[in-house]
Amino acid sequence: MTVEERQKIWFLLVISFLVYVVAGLFGYGNDSDTYRMIISGQTFITQFKYDPSRYPSYLIPELAIGITSLIGSFYLSNLVSAILGSATLLLFFLLLRKAFKITDSFLITLTVGLNPYFIIVSSSSMDYIYSLFFIMAGIFALYRQKHIVAGALFSFAISSRLSNIAVVIGTYLYFLGISGKNKKKDAKQFLLSGFFALILSIFLYLPAFIAANYSFGFLTYVIGNWTFSGYASRFIYKNIYLFGLLPFLFFLLTTIYFFCIQRVEIFRRPVVIAGLIILLLQELLFFKIPLDKCYLLPILFVVIPIWAVFINSQRLLVVLLIFTISYNFINLDILNIKYNEELKRRTGNVEAIGANIGLFIKRGILIDDLMKRNELEQECKMILKLENSRL
Repeated sequence: MTVEERQKIWFLLVISFLVYVVAGLFGYGNDSDTYRMIISGQTFITQFKYDPSRYPSYLIPELAIGITSLIGSFYLSNLVSAILGSATLLLFFLLLRKAFKITDSFLITLTVGLNPYFIIVSSSSMDYIYSLFFIMAGIFALYRQKHIVAGALFSFAISSRLSNIAVVIGTYLYFLGISGKNKKKDAKQFLLSGFFALILSIFLYLPAFIAANYSFGFLTYVIGNWTFSGYASRFIYKNIYLFGLLPFLFFLLTTIYFFCIQRVEIFRRPVVIAGLIILLLQELLFFKIPLDKCYLLPILFVVIPIWAVFINSQRLLVVLLIFTISYNFINLDILNIKYNEELKRRTGNVEAIGANIGLFIKRGILIDDLMKRNELEQECKMILKLENSRL
């Protein structure tokens, strides 16, 4: 490892960790499910009874958040998220170095790490960052030919968020596609790793199976009764605002421009093909369940590198990084959304019921999240007390 590489790694780790730790001082987070996870994990630890925070179950983060919140409140549980977020970026950077120059790898990683939604999940107590970390660690283990370790890590990722199984499947397809000279032997190793991940994942979902009265009733989710246009509008809007309006438009215009002037051989590269497969699988799943933008976080690790390969420009990477950072502070929104306040009061869940179209200047995503954390924490505690009193 070169001196320049070490310097960039340390800068990346210090900046990301400090941002996540400082943001984590504002409270558990802005997701009502956080508080259900705390109750689920603490109940399991203190009473040896497992009651999932919500189906289909999120066992590993529930236990981790339950233990850390019991010991050190949100300070410790958020600190674990900050460590996982920074570690995810480190592994991502090391993987990028296999295909990109040092500076390009650094800029891509920093752009992902300073996306407001990645900052939020790395500074709050939720399951997203657990799954992302285990996925990245699993990919890194496969590159190091630690097939059984990779299988275990992928099972932890699936236990943390079942929806990310699409990313795991796409990863194994990629590694099967790039098998080397000993193609048959390599394929067997990857299949063995995938089989081990499957078996261990099934084992990790046994508590949910038992909690559902020994049935597969846990394999479900809650979603609104929407029309096709309701699904489509949420799908499009949330894909755009995972990145933010300015970064998304910048992505779109530069992609169109470079597609017109470049050859399409780029799409024949195995890593690009694998990325597009993962992107397709994740987007198909999200179209079926277009709930939280954070569901789409895995695509940050796919879309930005593919775009970087396509445009091949450090200057444009810097511009994208600046736009991404600004999204934390200023949000140019094309919709002024109206939410179901009654549903929010009863359950803590947020559902859009209408919107005005225009151009609205709002607080940036991160600033808005931090300002609402304490208020939402009090609301969620009241909602959970009401829920428990009805049981």
